[in-house]
Amino acid sequence: MEKEVILHWKKREVRLTPKMCDALSILIYVKLGWRSAVSGVREIKKLINQYNFSPEDIGTTKKELIQLEKEGYKKIAISILEECRRSVREGKKNFDSSRLKKLTTRIKNEAKKAGITLEDFGTSEQELQDLKRKIQQN
Repeated sequence: MEKEVILHWKKREVRLTPKMCDALSILIYVKLGWRSAVSGVREIKKLINQYNFSPEDIGTTKKELIQLEKEGYKKIAISILEECRRSVREGKKNFDSSRLKKLTTRIKNEAKKAGITLEDFGTSEQELQDLKRKIQQN
């Protein structure tokens, strides 16, 4: 039989299996921003499915996990966009056209996964086209 961890939380006893503790730790790291939300939520879902417990057993909900994952995709898209903008600003030539196409496509894909538009995080299709053009000129 698998050992349980017993926590006393708000005047009640909470029993967690080691795998629930693993999922809870990942959730805490994701919420604190110490771990990628996308990979963290993916790992939490895997543990939930594999060890047959619910999000509520670790103090969250399916809705919150979806929201955390969407926020993670948004952060990825913004990070890639900032990398492209920085390269244009600094006149760097660290993008070949193949890599650039992959990055701008990835920005769109990450935004789509997050359920947001390009405008929701401060860009547009026009800016992506302009970035491509400027980077190719450098």
